[in-house]
Amino acid sequence: MTTFIGIDAFPAGWVAVYLEKKTHRFHYAATTDHLLDVSYQRAMIDIPIGLPQRGYRDCDLAAKAIIGPSVFLGARWNVWGFESYEAANAHYRIVKDTCISQQLWHLRHKLKEINETITSEIQNRLFESHPELVFWRLNRKQTLPNKKTPEGRLRRIELVEEYANGRAVLPDIDGRSVIARRYRDICSAIFVDQGGEDQCTESRKQLIRRFAAAAVIAEQMEARLARGEPIDVAEHAQLASTLVRIAQRIGINRRAKDIMPALPDYLDGAEAEPEAVS
Repeated sequence: MTTFIGIDAFPAGWVAVYLEKKTHRFHYAATTDHLLDVSYQRAMIDIPIGLPQRGYRDCDLAAKAIIGPSVFLGARWNVWGFESYEAANAHYRIVKDTCISQQLWHLRHKLKEINETITSEIQNRLFESHPELVFWRLNRKQTLPNKKTPEGRLRRIELVEEYANGRAVLPDIDGRSVIARRYRDICSAIFVDQGGEDQCTESRKQLIRRFAAAAVIAEQMEARLARGEPIDVAEHAQLASTLVRIAQRIGINRRAKDIMPALPDYLDGAEAEPEAVS
């Protein structure tokens, strides 16, 4: 089963999320080798890989120019070799190098673990990534509110929902608009009725999106009617007819979601279960 892994550091070790065909799961470990001890296609980790002897990395400078203070500078080789934060910066001042931040100093053991153990074979599948740079790209290269604010947190959640499982079907459109949200809500509701998006063929997904688009237009017309504004009755009737025809092709009855595991997955799980102890 193809697996994608996202890894980040926290004080007690590392946390990873595994994205598989139909599921996701989390795991924690003291070291990354335990997290990568699975079959995977690609892993992304939020830690600098490939450190210079001194100065700043060009990629960090380029990223900082885009997303600002979310990028910390100064990650370099052997920063973990000093006894204290003060000793490290005293040395860098003597050799006329730039000083390091407290944030970088507290990551020194994580930097050591990754950069002293990574190999060319691992680098074929394990890549450095910066979450804020990814969110910036998903947000159509527009600056996001601070991630520590309610607005910033909500926007990042919305971006994940838009792009998860191929749901980013409105390119170059602000997904925060009322119409875009309503369009996504209708699509999501019908996917649930169909037993899940992963149970739909591409042709069925396209029909569902056309239905959602027509439904949004019909709702806008009905809102104008409710406000006492004139509408084109013939156009509304044509929309209603179109919705009926598409609904007939999609199916209006709810489909049960298949929760039975595939036979290989079931056998793997059965083999992994420990034997009962009498």
